[in-house]
Amino acid sequence: MSNIAEGYGRRTSKDFIKFLYFALGSAAEVQSQLYIAYDLGYLDEQRFKELYELTSECAKIIRGLIKSLETIDYQLPTINYFRFDRTRVELKLTDVVSLLYV
Repeated sequence: MSNIAEGYGRRTSKDFIKFLYFALGSAAEVQSQLYIAYDLGYLDEQRFKELYELTSECAKIIRGLIKSLETIDYQLPTINYFRFDRTRVELKLTDVVSLLYV
């Protein structure tokens, strides 16, 4: 989420897209850490699959945003008028974090 916020704060769609790609990299890092946690026995197979699927869905959402920004000439709105509905992404990230600590 921080990469997405930073990219948006750069105020150009080119930078926003670049930071969205960083966010995709972060999702891949999380998936890598999930494999490590599973291999070390911190996660059972069901929990691993749940968390991996959640990170995959977050990555899919990010890819969709990248695709939409790359296919249109998008001018980022000013922060005063921008309302970002991130409920779906926040829910997924919250699910990932809460499942790790259950």
